[in-house]
Amino acid sequence: MPMKRGLVARDAMDLPVADGHAVLADHLRQELIVLLAGGRAKVWEGVAGVRVLSRGCWLLAPAQGRDGSLASVWLSQPGGSSPQWSDSGDGPCLGDVQVAVDVRELRDALATVDRPTGSPSGGRTSVPGAPKDRHPGAHNGPN
Repeated sequence: MPMKRGLVARDAMDLPVADGHAVLADHLRQELIVLLAGGRAKVWEGVAGVRVLSRGCWLLAPAQGRDGSLASVWLSQPGGSSPQWSDSGDGPCLGDVQVAVDVRELRDALATVDRPTGSPSGGRTSVPGAPKDRHPGAHNGPN
């Protein structure tokens, strides 16, 4: 999801940084990456600006043993021990990551972020980083 929108949703959920929520900031793409339990892709259907990455997809993550770099940083390291890297034969693989963000809670936080709010001038405004197009299936940024 876009970085600004994701950070506002994360704040709305009041997620403590140190509690192992497996949240990455990809500074090159300006995206927030939240690792979630598998098998929940349907929850994200129709949510603009959210990409679902399945097993085997590549993402930018800090090197093993590091919290981050100029390109990406763990905003909240996965719970338990450090993320475990292995070699899947096709390159390094991040596996067995303990996730703690509730899928529905994150979806609800994004809906709250996307909800227009009233402005003092009587017009309608929305949170920075929220998608402008709310039509399901619409393309809202680079994939």
